[in-house]
Amino acid sequence: MKKLWAAVSLDLHRTLRNRQFVFFTLIMPVGFYILYSRMYSSSAQFEGTSWGAYYMVSMASFGAIGVLLNTTGTRVARERMIGWPLYLATTPLTATRYVIAKIFVAQVTALGSIVIVFVTGILFNHVQVAWGNWGVLVAEVWLGSIPFASLGLMLAYLMGQSAINYGVTIVYLAGSFLGGLWTPLKFLPPSLQHFGKLLPAYQEAAMAWGSLAHVSFDWAHPLTLLGYAIVFGGIARWLFVHQQRIGND
Repeated sequence: MKKLWAAVSLDLHRTLRNRQFVFFTLIMPVGFYILYSRMYSSSAQFEGTSWGAYYMVSMASFGAIGVLLNTTGTRVARERMIGWPLYLATTPLTATRYVIAKIFVAQVTALGSIVIVFVTGILFNHVQVAWGNWGVLVAEVWLGSIPFASLGLMLAYLMGQSAINYGVTIVYLAGSFLGGLWTPLKFLPPSLQHFGKLLPAYQEAAMAWGSLAHVSFDWAHPLTLLGYAIVFGGIARWLFVHQQRIGND
């Protein structure tokens, strides 16, 4: 356990020292929220809640996804290029601990992004949510973003450093758009609506959207996200172990 927490502490420190990362993944979603939430009146009713609250959840989800994909995807791909995984093969840090440490650091950073967007919603658009429900919204968006940490790791081991930035950007923007984070799915063609509801980006935000509209909790969302996390994480771990074996041969 001490080895695991040492790896987590080191990785978290390195992440928060990267000013470019902090700007583009923590600050930028706030700017997008301020810009696009004013396309309509923030108090206008939309999907059982106000537009300001609805889009707040959308951009909080978008920001969390960006943090996770960049933290686990881009960073791990760079570590591969300098031979970091091969070095870890000579240490007591197992493949499982490595994956857990990466996902944990990504989730801690993503939580900061979510809170920043929510605070902006309160201060800038005067979003009104019962105080007892704020914690529920944060938890739903945060826990719903877990599959993207696993997805980032998977992409890092499928792509080299020269391709990972393009891969992460495409998955990030396309997945967020098709998942209804930029434009609500009801405004997209029916075929894209059906496809978008299958994506993890939609599943993540849908839990919090449902809470805002006071609808019954749909367990299909967390179960679907759990399935994505298991599949992506399992593939990432297998690729990590496979690379270690190749390096040792």
